[in-house]
Amino acid sequence: MSAELQSEGHWRRWSASGWFGVIAPAATPREIVLRLNGALVKGIEEADARERLAALGGEVVANTPAEFAARIKEDLAKWRKLAATIGLKAGEGG
Repeated sequence: MSAELQSEGHWRRWSASGWFGVIAPAATPREIVLRLNGALVKGIEEADARERLAALGGEVVANTPAEFAARIKEDLAKWRKLAATIGLKAGEGG
């Protein structure tokens, strides 16, 4: 973390969490997306899958394609704001 970010206390206003999801190409027909979503939700909601993920510290969130798209949009906005706040530009870094 940069000294500037620490000294200004910006880090206190941010939190991060990781997630995994399945994304289909933009031109995928809606009925295919919904069918894939249904199959994935069915699988992830099985007790064995939930137990395995819980053992790894994970939490199952089986949402709709629209809810997942909203999450992605929210996360992009959040990280763009942080990048702007600390003056990070594309291509910079370690």
